[in-house]
Amino acid sequence: MSHRGSHASVLMSALPAANVRAALFGTPPATVILPFGSHEDHGPGVPMGDYRLAEAIAARIAERARTDGHPALVAPAVPFGGADFF
Repeated sequence: MSHRGSHASVLMSALPAANVRAALFGTPPATVILPFGSHEDHGPGVPMGDYRLAEAIAARIAERARTDGHPALVAPAVPFGGADFF
């Protein structure tokens, strides 16, 4: 399951460079949201990566900001950490 399709207009990783550049240097310039999340195992049947949820939440925040007149983009999520106790 991917959220990229529904949030593609705010995800920097889904936009052409020209669109990102225009948003960053526009008036007003876009705010960039940088999501962080863990990259750990959640069991045998669930995808790894809470960072995926962090990116989805950041995309919703960026969309709401745009609705309120504040341009925003979401940078690619930064996965970190890990746990092997599952």
